[in-house]
Amino acid sequence: MLKFLPWKGLLTAGFLISLLAVSHVLPAQTFTNPLRWIPDPFITCYKGVYYLTGTTSTSVCLAKSSTLEGLKTAQMVSVFRPGKDDPCCNYWANEIFRIQNKWYIYYTAGTQTDWAHQNTYVLENSSEDPLTGKWLNKGKLYDPTADFWAIDGTILENNGNHYFLWSGHKSPTDNNQQIYISAMANPWTLTGHRAMLSEPQYEWEKIGDPKVNEGPEILQHKGKTFLIYSASGCWTPDYSLGMLTLDPKKNPMEPASWIKSAMPVFKRNDAVAAYGPGHNCFFQSPDGKETWNIYHATSNSAGGCDDFRNARAQKVNWNADGTPDFGTPVKLGEVMKAPSGEKKGASTLATVATTPPLPNGVYRITAKHSGKVIQATECAGKPGSILVQGTWNGQDCQKWNLEANEDGFYGFNSIQDKLVYDVTGCSVDDGVNILLWHSVKGPWQQWKIEPAGDGYFKMTGRKSVKALEVGQCSLEEKAHIQQDAWSGEDCQLWKIERVD
Repeated sequence: MLKFLPWKGLLTAGFLISLLAVSHVLPAQTFTNPLRWIPDPFITCYKGVYYLTGTTSTSVCLAKSSTLEGLKTAQMVSVFRPGKDDPCCNYWANEIFRIQNKWYIYYTAGTQTDWAHQNTYVLENSSEDPLTGKWLNKGKLYDPTADFWAIDGTILENNGNHYFLWSGHKSPTDNNQQIYISAMANPWTLTGHRAMLSEPQYEWEKIGDPKVNEGPEILQHKGKTFLIYSASGCWTPDYSLGMLTLDPKKNPMEPASWIKSAMPVFKRNDAVAAYGPGHNCFFQSPDGKETWNIYHATSNSAGGCDDFRNARAQKVNWNADGTPDFGTPVKLGEVMKAPSGEKKGASTLATVATTPPLPNGVYRITAKHSGKVIQATECAGKPGSILVQGTWNGQDCQKWNLEANEDGFYGFNSIQDKLVYDVTGCSVDDGVNILLWHSVKGPWQQWKIEPAGDGYFKMTGRKSVKALEVGQCSLEEKAHIQQDAWSGEDCQLWKIERVD
């Protein structure tokens, strides 16, 4: 018989990611979707504050805000970067929980650059605010009898016992994904063996190859427990949410204790261009009276497991029989009532001018502190060239064609080679280099330009919400152009002058 250690005071914690897609200032208690350009979003609300995280690829990041709308511009902080003894690569699907007065983040990462070696790991922080203090790596969370591919971990608390759920393979050579459960001895240790709760069964779960059940999430309401999971390939427009319902009188470790719904409970809505809605989580409103669903989706009708997915939130309603009603994905940009209990006047709202501050055209871009302009390294003019600062001499590699899109963000295109400003690895981390790459119109290639006074401008990445700056505020030739949190220093201020 398995033995369980009871834990007290588990609060689901999660976290959002950011975008600036509104063209007017909203009232304090409303918001619009998308909330941020981030896949696999996870939010928790703790003492009236939302904490957001998700897939950021190179590290574990968090942002916080007292309003959903404020998450769009909240600084995304890298709370854990891999060291020499940590998994190196492919940081996915972070989830944050508060357990026994400590914070725990469960994340997926790999020891190699391919995706075949992904596992689940645990971080611990004893601070009251998870954006402060030190995060300790508690190591890999695994079943010794099935120590291979395991992703998308989350927690179930049931009758004082705790369980870990994740998506894994039946064997090291199997590529299909199933949902597994295991009992927990403590927040970083499994006890006993895993049990499989769900595998692709219905046709709507089998779209794409390999076949996929992943992203398990727990939803509890008035004594009922539901396991919501994502089905079919995330690269397809038919990625959707399925549901298992737990018999409250039975052991969660027994597969027969869970009843699978025959139809998806949340799926694509072509009428509003919402495709592949999935990998969601649930969070409570600040006053605890409402349950909210945050998920990612894409506007690409072909679907896609890429950074074009963004985070969207909407309220969960309840049917007469106590089952959840998720509705259908809502239209982007629709003004929605914020979760109940948000503090009035607490929103930090982003605005994007409906008329861009600069007309389309060819410009040189000069750093205020150094008087040097942005150019490609050695005027190389090839994909992957790092952007640096250099002395103006009128070469094409120092001239940039600014093109505003329909919602006021810009792309920077090189006159020399038509390549665009791109954040290395689509990262949201501080200190990441800006380079030249082919245009795919991704959010990591789009920039907000705002007047900052005295004829200078601030330039902010759409995905990262980080400012363009000269690295280390250097005055040297060939100093790298990077992104960093906004500080208002002169090395983050730019003169943008027409040269065509």
